[in-house]
Amino acid sequence: MDIDYYVQFDYEAVKAIVDGLGGLKVEVPNDMNYDDPADDLHIHFKKGQAVKNGEDIVKLLRWRKNNKGGGYKEGDLGRIKMQQQIVKLGMEKVINGNIVANFLKLQSPITKYVKTSMTPKEMMYFANKAKDINSESIFFHTVPGNPKTMEGLSFFVINKDKLKEEIDLVMAEE
Repeated sequence: MDIDYYVQFDYEAVKAIVDGLGGLKVEVPNDMNYDDPADDLHIHFKKGQAVKNGEDIVKLLRWRKNNKGGGYKEGDLGRIKMQQQIVKLGMEKVINGNIVANFLKLQSPITKYVKTSMTPKEMMYFANKAKDINSESIFFHTVPGNPKTMEGLSFFVINKDKLKEEIDLVMAEE
């Protein structure tokens, strides 16, 4: 498979990009209380709290469950939905704002934290094309399947038959 362009980034990039955009406003869906001293990760939010800065957005992206159990009602699929919501909010903020100004604001974090095969000129080309996107037309699909725990580890087992149906459905929508 040929891949024309790629973009690779990590949580540091997300933090810098969110802060570069002036933050995103995301409502916390449920109480979150998680500590991982080994990774110096501490997530403590109340349901309904508005989270805005890059560091807190990354914590929302990372959270799976609380110290004493309890997480998203849908498990990891709930986490995926939260991640998709954050990505969509970020895309909408870029698309609905001044594309050139946003691109210039993000130039430093992109240069520092993002690996890509695109040149700045190609990135600007796609950024300009993005202004024609209606944010209502941005949607996400999750590969169909079921969560499964094997030997104490969490996995997501893909339903290959439903995957083909989902791909056919998405392609028919275009």
